[in-house]
Amino acid sequence: MLDKSDKDKLDNDKSDKIDNFAKVKLEMSFASETKLIQAAVRSLLEFLDSNNNELRLIFSELIHNAIIHGNKSDPSKRVYIRLATTDNRYNVSIRDEGSGFDPFRALESARSELALFNEHGRGMLLASALCDEISYNEVGNMVTVTGRIHLKYETS
Repeated sequence: MLDKSDKDKLDNDKSDKIDNFAKVKLEMSFASETKLIQAAVRSLLEFLDSNNNELRLIFSELIHNAIIHGNKSDPSKRVYIRLATTDNRYNVSIRDEGSGFDPFRALESARSELALFNEHGRGMLLASALCDEISYNEVGNMVTVTGRIHLKYETS
């Protein structure tokens, strides 16, 4: 469970900057500590007014990857998140300070038959299956996911 000091480590900044997708609604950054994942995901879901488990899983997995694989769990490195919305759609970018990776190769490896038994790779596969669109920057240290916002009061 996160205490107030952990929540305070999430630097939230509401912004009116223009993004390619829409207006940026929320920007946050925090140290690469896995104990902060839950608070970051909660902030994103609250801002989207959603409690959807698929969104929770997408955001959790991708933030976890940024901390563990991108920043190598180095708490001096930060994870940066930008959330933009239009109508009932979200666009979330998650960037780490790592050197990046080849997402195409990683996804191909994750799709192999033996990947189900690997400790790594399933998060990317899950996220790509659950969101409408997933893309990576050229360096491989930023992922952007786009999809439909599932509001709290929706029944399906």
